[in-house]
Amino acid sequence: MEKKDKLNLDLDFLEKDAPAASPEKAAAKKKDEPSTSFDDEPMSDNAKWIAGAVFVGAIIIIGAWIGTSGNNSGSDALTGATPAIEAPTAVADTTEAPAELPKPSVADPEPEPEPVYTAPEPTTKSNYEICQERHGSYATYDSTDNSCGCMSGYYTSDTTNQCVSLLEARNDSCSAEWANSSFLRYDEEGTSICDCKAGYSWNNDRTACYSQTSYNQSCQASFGSGSYSTTENGKRVCDCSYGYDFNIARNACVTTASINQTCERDVGRNSRYAGYVEDGAYICTAPY
Repeated sequence: MEKKDKLNLDLDFLEKDAPAASPEKAAAKKKDEPSTSFDDEPMSDNAKWIAGAVFVGAIIIIGAWIGTSGNNSGSDALTGATPAIEAPTAVADTTEAPAELPKPSVADPEPEPEPVYTAPEPTTKSNYEICQERHGSYATYDSTDNSCGCMSGYYTSDTTNQCVSLLEARNDSCSAEWANSSFLRYDEEGTSICDCKAGYSWNNDRTACYSQTSYNQSCQASFGSGSYSTTENGKRVCDCSYGYDFNIARNACVTTASINQTCERDVGRNSRYAGYVEDGAYICTAPY
């Protein structure tokens, strides 16, 4: 009886979780298989020990599996309550702003050394160079008497002190003595004769040459805008231009029309100025 009960227990354990077969299939299987009775053949001791070991190992494995799954769902399975879903907990943003990298320190630039002024070495010029600086590119140096001169065909100008041509030297010699004059010719004794340049004429003292514009400006300064310069008996004089005549005092040029008005006022209608003054009065023509 003990052997049969143990075998049935083993078989019941193996088929505990297996799905049940249909009755027809079970009957057919039972019909096909030859019936074997464990009571007919006794089980040996080795077989008993093997079967017992397998059974114990299976019990241990199943117990461990049931214990593990029971711990995970024990409380919920017992109470049957649905576990409450916890509201999500706000998590503070712990992301820190990137730290600013320290700027590299820049050392103050070293002050530039002050420039050291070095006086240039004095240059020694030759006597020839000194002469050319003073008298121009046509100058020469004479070592016999340590003096400067001019090349052949050039002469020292009386106005610029430069070495110039003969014609320029003679003209400069004249203008140095008489303003705005130039060389005219040599006289019989070889003396230079100077005369006024073109467009210029001698003043009354023959000490300088002036342009016609300069003479006119001088007359206008003395007798008014109606005056101009002319020559009379080889002398420079001031006269009144057309449309002007000297006043009675002959110290200013006035319009002829103004004198005619005086004649009409003092003499009569249509009286005109006769062109001269006598006894401190304008001479007028007879009225008509």
